[in-house]
Amino acid sequence: MQASTKTSSDTNLATYARTLRHLRPKQVLTRIKHRIVGYSDRTAPINVSHFRLDPLRAEPLAPRLNGIRGIRSSGSKITFLSETRTFPQSKAGLESASLLWQFNYHYLDWLWQLEPEDGIAHLLDWLNSNPFASTPAWHPYVVSKRLLNLSVIFRSRLLPLLQDNPQLRQNFAQSVWDHLYFLYNNLEYDVDVNHLLTNLIAGTAGCSLFTEDSQGLKRGFEELLELELNRQFLSDGGHVERSPGYQIELIYQLTHLLNCLASTGSDKLREVITGGLKIVSALSDAAGEPFVFNDGAVEETVLVSDLRNYASRVTSNKALAALTTNQGMQLFPESGYCRIDCGPFALTADFGALGAPHNSGHGHADFLSFILQIDQMPVVVDAGNFDYLPGEKRSYFRSTRAHSTVELNGESCAELWSAFRVGRRSVPRLLLNESFDGWETIVAAHNGYRHLPGNPQVVRRWVCTTAALIIVDFVFGRQSLSSVSRFHIHPMWSLEKNSSSAVLSSKYDSTKIYVSASTEIQIESDHFFSPGFGKAQGSAALSCQVPVSRQAKPVAVVFSLDNIRPDFSALSEHSLSLGEELVSWADTFVKTSGARV
Repeated sequence: MQASTKTSSDTNLATYARTLRHLRPKQVLTRIKHRIVGYSDRTAPINVSHFRLDPLRAEPLAPRLNGIRGIRSSGSKITFLSETRTFPQSKAGLESASLLWQFNYHYLDWLWQLEPEDGIAHLLDWLNSNPFASTPAWHPYVVSKRLLNLSVIFRSRLLPLLQDNPQLRQNFAQSVWDHLYFLYNNLEYDVDVNHLLTNLIAGTAGCSLFTEDSQGLKRGFEELLELELNRQFLSDGGHVERSPGYQIELIYQLTHLLNCLASTGSDKLREVITGGLKIVSALSDAAGEPFVFNDGAVEETVLVSDLRNYASRVTSNKALAALTTNQGMQLFPESGYCRIDCGPFALTADFGALGAPHNSGHGHADFLSFILQIDQMPVVVDAGNFDYLPGEKRSYFRSTRAHSTVELNGESCAELWSAFRVGRRSVPRLLLNESFDGWETIVAAHNGYRHLPGNPQVVRRWVCTTAALIIVDFVFGRQSLSSVSRFHIHPMWSLEKNSSSAVLSSKYDSTKIYVSASTEIQIESDHFFSPGFGKAQGSAALSCQVPVSRQAKPVAVVFSLDNIRPDFSALSEHSLSLGEELVSWADTFVKTSGARV
């Protein structure tokens, strides 16, 4: 599995410096503290009589349980990350699983599948097998996911049993308090972003189970949560990490929290849920699965359609359930995404940053990449994700080579190393977005290769019509470099090429997609597609060379349902012909690097 040749080169002091300069002091200090003294295992007394179990305001939405459906009691099979094991898992058995698999098991998502009586029995067994502050069950992120599950399940599926059993109620009150106190003393300031936000969501939800604010935890969690909501969510509704999959999970958690808070939920909470649902709806397919930009995976979180319905019930806002993707352009400029629906074409373009500057670990080197669906069929895709372990697979799926964009000199457009580290990076720029006479146009650029000779800049123009999607690439630079524009094709298509054209034939019906280019097309068959963890399969990409020049020397590629045979003879004059239709951007050009594009 080949990544960009220089993506995962041996790190040196300069790489470390370019990585560390973006960190916040609190991240560094917290990481040092954890390395030296570990996590705090302090406890504090709690008056369990303050534990309350009021019903939730709405029926909760269960987590996505594809791998653990059908669990009833002992002897069932449970699957996470494409790895299947017997349920329940003993402590000794878990030690042979990967750390990420163990984390998933300790979230206790499987409680949602069990009958209430079995759920109580297995939960008591889990508590006995995983004493307070033991690893890895008591990692702060794992504690957060588990605490949120318990906060919701105790007030829904398990509520009748707990109401009738004071001893059980007392046992679980102490357990919830232990979770809360551990979490408050071990907030993940070192990781920050979605980890810290999940800590605070779970902590606030857990505090809703107590009638009094013992030790000031409730006030502390709520104040920190309000601060992080303002810091992490952008003006267009997106989350700072720019991962549709992770944002869906965060909106799901926030909806659970609002469900737990009854009438006390803040206006900010509702605002974030509403704005977040708008952007994740645009960044998902018709089935409700997220597009796999940056880290994330399909089938790992709830469907967007189900989440909209759940949020609609919790907020009493029926409009949320009715959110749809309409024809035309939806622009999210701060997040760096644009969705265009034009006839049968659905284009989603990525011109956003890698993620939060202080932690871009879930980001990929995918500047100016895109996803294309035609008649709701996936055509151009993101390669996806395989795992989070340092190594060849992780390097490949994060690299520019694994994305549908331009790669220079065999390198990635950001300096990625280890599993989550980023050194050199840049922020792409949106240059133009325009709707005109049935055409939707977006132009963006980035200088992620500025360290290469000649200070090259990559510019991409997308033009979407009801007849075709047109991609026009420019690379400006003062020195000659190898430059390849790739288009990763979903494995459902068979590929045939003839010089500057290609035909994609569906493996399931008679549908064909026609691809034409202003230069020769190549088929690269050594790629991989992994929409979910551990689900990699071989795939192919179309590629073509893009000249690096001081002047505008564009390369255009056209995707269409009809064999249009575009005329590229006027490409240098900023137009091309699609049959009898002239598509021209001569009057809407953007000037960059001294040239019109």
